[in-house]
Amino acid sequence: MNKRYLLQMAVWFLFGILFAITHKAMFLVLGLVGAVFLLYGGKTAQRTLSKRFLHGIGLCLFFGLGIFRGLSAVSCMTLSNHQFVPDKTICFTGTLMKKEYKNEHWNYELSRIEFPVEYHMDYWEGALVVTVEEDAYPLGGRYYVEGTVRSFRRGENDGGFDEAEYYLAKMVGAVVKPTEIRLIKPPLFGLGQGLFDLRREVAAVYAYYLPGEESGILAAMTLGEKKDLSEEAKRLFQDTGISHILAISGLHISLVGMLCYRRLRKRILPLPAASITFVLVLLYGMLTGNSISTERAVGMFALFLVSCVFGLSYDLLTALAVMSIVLLWQNPYAYCQIGFVFSFGAVLGVVLVANSMGGTYEMLCDYRWRTFHRMDHGKHYRKNAKEILIGNLLSGMGIHMATIPIMAYFFYGFPMYVVGINLLVLPVLGILITMGLLGGLLGGICGSFFGMLPIWKVFFFPCHLILYFYESLCAHSLNLPAAQWIVGRPQMWQILLYYLLLLGVCTFLQQMVRRHLAPLWERARHGSRKRATKWIRIYLVAIAAGCMASLGVLMLPKTGFEIDVLSVGQGDGIYIQSPEGTDFFIDGGSSSKSEVGTYVIEPFLQYHGVREVSYWFITHMDEDHYNGVLEVLEGDVEIRYLVLAKMVEKNEGYDALCRACEAHGVTILYMEAGDVIGTKQMRLECFYPPGVAAYEGTNENSLCLLLSMEDFHGVFTGDLGEEQERYILSHGMGRRLRDMHIDFLKAGHHGSNSSDCAEWLETLQPEVVFISAGKNNSYGHPGKEFLGRLEKQQIPWHCTIDEGQLTLRKNGKRMEIYGFFEGK
Repeated sequence: MNKRYLLQMAVWFLFGILFAITHKAMFLVLGLVGAVFLLYGGKTAQRTLSKRFLHGIGLCLFFGLGIFRGLSAVSCMTLSNHQFVPDKTICFTGTLMKKEYKNEHWNYELSRIEFPVEYHMDYWEGALVVTVEEDAYPLGGRYYVEGTVRSFRRGENDGGFDEAEYYLAKMVGAVVKPTEIRLIKPPLFGLGQGLFDLRREVAAVYAYYLPGEESGILAAMTLGEKKDLSEEAKRLFQDTGISHILAISGLHISLVGMLCYRRLRKRILPLPAASITFVLVLLYGMLTGNSISTERAVGMFALFLVSCVFGLSYDLLTALAVMSIVLLWQNPYAYCQIGFVFSFGAVLGVVLVANSMGGTYEMLCDYRWRTFHRMDHGKHYRKNAKEILIGNLLSGMGIHMATIPIMAYFFYGFPMYVVGINLLVLPVLGILITMGLLGGLLGGICGSFFGMLPIWKVFFFPCHLILYFYESLCAHSLNLPAAQWIVGRPQMWQILLYYLLLLGVCTFLQQMVRRHLAPLWERARHGSRKRATKWIRIYLVAIAAGCMASLGVLMLPKTGFEIDVLSVGQGDGIYIQSPEGTDFFIDGGSSSKSEVGTYVIEPFLQYHGVREVSYWFITHMDEDHYNGVLEVLEGDVEIRYLVLAKMVEKNEGYDALCRACEAHGVTILYMEAGDVIGTKQMRLECFYPPGVAAYEGTNENSLCLLLSMEDFHGVFTGDLGEEQERYILSHGMGRRLRDMHIDFLKAGHHGSNSSDCAEWLETLQPEVVFISAGKNNSYGHPGKEFLGRLEKQQIPWHCTIDEGQLTLRKNGKRMEIYGFFEGK
């Protein structure tokens, strides 16, 4: 680190960008403290004053450049928020740089944006996305666009997809639905569109020669074309930890680049070989869509070629630093992109963790060999098969350990068997990519003249075998115990402590071997092989213990009382965590959002590290209260008990739930008034309906629960109406509720005028009311009369329409209430 000045400058450049964008003083403090340590700590303190002065000037300069670039990006995106108002008509000119087929339409990304004079900004450095139904416009052309701005879909719950954040990370200011698109300047050479057409032709060749979803997988691996990649295949590779092979990155670029360079280098001089290779790699990057990980890999490979031509030593960290500065200067928000973080994190993991683990083990094996063959002059240490296997396992484990916090942060969990799976997957990946590209390119180019010839099956039969092996391996690994470990999104202090522990253990063991064990072994007598083997075993145990300790930081159990009313649209979904950390859920469905269980409820639970819900209550059998539970039962989160009212209406939904529970081994419990479920510190008591039906109807027999703790009480009534509320008050529960201080009330029937009558509210006198309803719903929820009753009795209320997910936590005796939008 002390000699890698470019790496230091890149880090301080990033600190400057983070300080400018987030306005957090932490990054300014890190920059100052780190600069003092670099200038006056360790060996740097021995340098002359002039050298330290220049070093400090460099750090300050790059920190200042980071602030400048970050502020310009913030200014750009802030201006876009004022100019690109939803439903406003705008016109502009821009260059079409990227195309992507998504959600049954084409997304065109235009950059180098220019606006008419009346917009008061001639040039805008961000990008705009234009959605069209059919692809009829060539890449590289300059277009005049007029259309309507569409608002970004904001995330409303923990773990949910936030379109606004996604596009902000790409510096996209707005999505425009065009009314007019006109080509004003055609592309100069048409190279971009030509490569795009070639990619589609190659993907068509894959679809012709490969069965089922294999063509989509191969197209994603070799071309970055994810149009035909099924969600099932994508999820399968992601859950097993090998989704990195689906994204064009350094692995693909190095395979293609090194194959070309080595073949050319045997026949021609270094400079022309490197030049031709760079052009081919650059074209391959353009062919695959030039994602941010591809740009990083192409840039680093170009630096590698430069080092080969001029006989320089190639330093991976220095090359990484150069590309980080280049990419962050292009887009300061790039650090928010998953591809950027994974791409750079994986390379850092290789250098800082994997090389340390594998290198130290190899050093120990070398010392053991030398003590045993001290008198064998002229011989050199060569690893045997066992040492190669263990070394590869350690290196793979190092990369995996380095990326675990990244996976946990973005995907809320990590696969347990990824090291072993990668050991089986990676050795044949080169064959798959080489055969796939050769067959696809030859088939695509020759197919336009001769059609799809049977001869090209020679290339795709090995691809079929390898892809079948990949899918079978992933499917079987997921059936192993604890294949996917859900830990939730870790906090920043957990991530920092994790890396400090991991790097500390690796560095400590490496220094111990170099400084203490090496001199002892140099003086050791011939035949001390057992002692050397003992130290190798101790090292392996120490590495395993360090990794487990690091993982323990991410797996800390989450405790503390919490209620979350999810924003599920027109429906209900309520998560409750007891003070001990036991997980409960009430309802889970929506009539306005499709697949609410898959895209809202399950991501929320995984975000919070919930692997199993102990008790899932369904208040009644309306679809907007249970249809998401059916999807959760098919997902990764387990449910131990499903709880229904004893008087539940046995309709089609009830039958579907019973069949799903039977298929997944979930026990169904039935409650009636007086029954209690809970933990030592929290209990949920059913106070309605009684064991004998008092009313007919689905809503009228909603399961009503009273949540009780020592200093907190809450009421949940499903879709209960005011007539049933008066029944409860007149049958013994009224006095108990009146004497009990109710802190929380979940509004009945989504805030309907026919629920939570004045008498009910006057009896409960809750401290706060949460309302779950869908925006612009046809029922008019929450009703004006209901809100008027709350206002009249001065009861505070919060609604998911206005604030997104609603959260209530207990901090001592004080309640803390958050809205998702407020937290953002």
